[in-house]
Amino acid sequence: MISPFFGEFLLHPCPIEYSGNACSHNCGYCFANIRCENRRVDLRHTMNIITGKSKSNGLLNFLFKHGHPICISNRSDPFCATNINDTLAVLRILAQQPNGIFFQTKGGVGIDDALDILRGKRDVVFYITITTIRDDISSRMEPGAPLPGERIKLAKDLKKNGYEVIIAINPCFEPWMPESDLIDLEENLLECGISHYVFQRLKVSWRDIKSFSPYRISQFSDDEMKKATEKTDKYFQFQVERQIAKGLNTVAFGMPYKTGFFKSIHASLPRSLNNLYSLINNLNEPREVRFEEYRDVMLFGSEHLLSFSGLEIPKYILNQNRAVWKNPKRQKIRMFEQLLNVFWNDNGMSASPQNNFLFRVITDGGNPIVDNDGNIVLWHDGEIHRKPRTFEITKGKEVTNDEIK
Repeated sequence: MISPFFGEFLLHPCPIEYSGNACSHNCGYCFANIRCENRRVDLRHTMNIITGKSKSNGLLNFLFKHGHPICISNRSDPFCATNINDTLAVLRILAQQPNGIFFQTKGGVGIDDALDILRGKRDVVFYITITTIRDDISSRMEPGAPLPGERIKLAKDLKKNGYEVIIAINPCFEPWMPESDLIDLEENLLECGISHYVFQRLKVSWRDIKSFSPYRISQFSDDEMKKATEKTDKYFQFQVERQIAKGLNTVAFGMPYKTGFFKSIHASLPRSLNNLYSLINNLNEPREVRFEEYRDVMLFGSEHLLSFSGLEIPKYILNQNRAVWKNPKRQKIRMFEQLLNVFWNDNGMSASPQNNFLFRVITDGGNPIVDNDGNIVLWHDGEIHRKPRTFEITKGKEVTNDEIK
């Protein structure tokens, strides 16, 4: 199906996502399949949108007709056996459209056919997931997917053919990708100019495990299952910081660092959306940051979003935090500016600037300072601040957390 990318708003450069049938790669950690193992795509609806035949006034048609890029895909692999025929049918249409394409894949069948269809279309980015470089682990955890060596070769071939290529260590799990293996992978890919990496942690809870089929449980060793449920991300964080120090273009969403990761992505995908790093990268001196600046940066190049009004806008909140969405006022918003206002003011939204350690809420007497419209005011000084993240102003004097008794 094709839909607005509600759950990745202000995280992913594409505001539209197309996902096909349930993925036949059968990766043991894939929660898209765990939650819906029998998913089937509504190809007719997809074709109606991408051919321009839809007369809908809804958000999806608005985004598509304004040329925004499409993620293919977040919930299944476009090049797995269960999806390739539909993928090629969709690409034959998209090849003639101005919308860019952001492929998320482990590789599979039909990629050469896809590249032939897209020949001459340069607004294409490939995000290739590599969770391990060891065939035995991959065969067990990703039984239907190409082996790591095939994915590495695919990444190199795509880069040599002029495409922007991102390597996704997703999930990043030490038993599958120890540091020595990751360094070997980095050096191998640097030889052909691949330096973009995305990291995401492995997210498994005992509640999730209760829903696993016996086969899915058997894909994990006992030690892996135990380690996967530990509430720690130190290995994940260390590898992100190590790569950044190495000079690679690395991103893990929420990290408190400037990054050049998105520069080439935005260049490759016109009308891709900005995110918090678009703001962070432009902050060079200690100062206040206000909602108006945040709004203008988030919508730079996509100012037409301000003209849209629709019932679907609260779905962005629902898909990121149901508790925030339950507020009746939030369910009544209809405009993108109102949506950004929620992200700015409510730290329950994962993509809120308040959740990044580079920002602090300015307070006076312990109370947040707000502007004339009731929006909080943030402070940025380039330093990483752990909780509590407030910047207190007392009797006209700026006081740091360390000075507050």
